[in-house]
Amino acid sequence: MAKEVLKTHDLTFSSRPEFLSLQKLSYNGLDVAFAHYGESWRETRKICVHHLLSNKQVQSFTPVREDEVLSMIRRISDLAHSNHDNLTNLSEIVLSFTSSLICRIAFGKKFDDQEGSEVKKFDELMYEAQAMQGGLFVSDYLPSFSWVDKLSGMATRLEKTFQNLDSFYQELIDEHLKPNRSKSMNKDILDLLIQLKEQQSSSLELTLDHIKAVLMNIFVAGTDTSAATIIWALAVLIKTPNAMKKITGQATGRRAIVDHLQFLTA
Repeated sequence: MAKEVLKTHDLTFSSRPEFLSLQKLSYNGLDVAFAHYGESWRETRKICVHHLLSNKQVQSFTPVREDEVLSMIRRISDLAHSNHDNLTNLSEIVLSFTSSLICRIAFGKKFDDQEGSEVKKFDELMYEAQAMQGGLFVSDYLPSFSWVDKLSGMATRLEKTFQNLDSFYQELIDEHLKPNRSKSMNKDILDLLIQLKEQQSSSLELTLDHIKAVLMNIFVAGTDTSAATIIWALAVLIKTPNAMKKITGQATGRRAIVDHLQFLTA
């Protein structure tokens, strides 16, 4: 069976199912995660591997990762000293950390510096996008019953989520195109995508929809998954004191933790 799936009928099983929500949020499969296996997907993947996530590019974001990790550690330390009788929600703190990290690396914006309403909007967009990707659409299984999705409100909710995300991406793109934009936006992931679109140096003709689709992968998939990885790593360390002691040490405790968390987020 493995040979049949992975070799004989490899091309048949290489693409993901065309679920309604995934196709909608990925601009009909123009991203990396949900695109059909083929030349377009290979070119998009090549752009991500060689331009956006190359070793040189990842290393260039080291100061940003260090700054965000240290900021998170200080926040945890402050909460530990001030809330002796209360538990610290580590999951919430780590999710805030990954959101801020993604904002700075991908969009050139510092999450914590935004106004309260903007932070709330950012969180709502992320949670709603994840909810839509995992939501149940009857039309995915019974196409002739697509009217059920309209009746349940899922179709309207998906369209609203897509429009909100599209406006969010467009706003970020417009900010990057301004001559007097912030210096923090130079050489971030979105800036590189815009440069590649203008240069048209690849065989794939990049459009704004391609850029928005890739941003969706980074925005939605890069926050929650990174946070979950860190939470599980910390949970394992807490359960194995010897490993925790080996990683932290007494002389280089903070430095070791920063390096370890940087490795998880790189």
